[in-house]
Formats: sequence, C-alpha cells, structure tokens
Amino acid sequence: MERKYLGVVLAGGQSRRYGRQKALAHYQSKPFFMHSLDALKDLTEEQLIICHPAILKDIKAKTKTSVVLDHPKYQGLGPLAGLYTAMSKKDAEWYVTAPCDTPYIHTDVYKKLIKIQQETTSQAIIPIIEGRKQPLIGLYHKSLQHTISELLDQEIYKVGALLEAADTYLAADSSFDPEAFHNVNKPEDWPEAKLD
Repeated sequence: MERKYLGVVLAGGQSRRYGRQKALAHYQSKPFFMHSLDALKDLTEEQLIICHPAILKDIKAKTKTSVVLDHPKYQGLGPLAGLYTAMSKKDAEWYVTAPCDTPYIHTDVYKKLIKIQQETTSQAIIPIIEGRKQPLIGLYHKSLQHTISELLDQEIYKVGALLEAADTYLAADSSFDPEAFHNVNKPEDWPEAKLD
C-alpha cells in the first residue's frame, strides 16, 4: 500500500563551507540530522535519509532509519538528486523534506504545511520566511518525479527551477517560527556545534 507521506532528510551535500560534515555536528547532544528526522517522524509513515558517501557508515551507526546514497545517475548533484532518489526508492503520494543543517526545525512547521497541502491541489508546498523561499523544507507530490529527472538530465540543479515548473503553493504564513528555518553553513554560524 502506498504511503501518504514519506519523510526525507537531505544529507547528501559536501558541506564545503562548513569544512566538515555538518549533518554530524551536534546540538543538544544530538546530531543535526536527528533533529530533522525528529521533526518528520510524527507526521510521516516512514522516513528515509539521503546521505553523502563520506558519512554513510556514521549515519547508519546512529539511526535505525533507512539510509541510502543518491541514485547513481545523479550522485552528488544536490537536493533535486536527493528528492529524485527518495521518489525512486520509496513509493509515497507526498515527500516531506528536511535539510540536515536546520537543528531548530520542529514538527509544527510540517503540521502547517500538511494542513495547507490538504486544502490545495498544488504539487509543491513551500514556506516563505522573511521574504525568502525555503524549498528544502517542504512537500513535493510524486507526480514531480519525471520533471525532476528532466531537469537533472538538462544539468539544471536548482530547486527553484522545479518550483517554477511545478504548480507550487508559496506559504507565507506569519505564524511560522523564523528560527526553525535557521540553517548552519559555516562553523562560525554555530559556535556551539561539536563533532564527536
């Protein structure tokens, strides 16, 4: 039976600006990726982590959640590759995404997005925070898989291109907590983050 919602943690990046794999940096004694996973768990029937080859072993050691690498055809090509991989690995109607570098993310964000999804016919539901789209924290319908593969085959890797091609609902809800969307790009953005 097809799942309604599959939670997808996108941890396939190289963390170049951070200088080390930020998915494994810690906040409140938990790796960043676990905060993303926790935000998804209560609202999705199953979760999947798409990770970088360099941290596959470490991620698997810290969770019982399924962990996979990008689809070989699109290895290392960014979040669109991760989303395509999730769609090709696990059947679901909706793919609920979380990046691995937003340790303040919480379930309430996704509750609001799912409520919006249930009231619209859009293919993608994306929050807007302080005027900026947050495409890695969103919902994507299974019907977008072909569009994603077409973009990747054309060497178009920006998630924004998918949002333009899809029927996208931009959720500018003033009740969103902006702090939940804070992502960590460099160690100085997050001095308390530590690695085991």
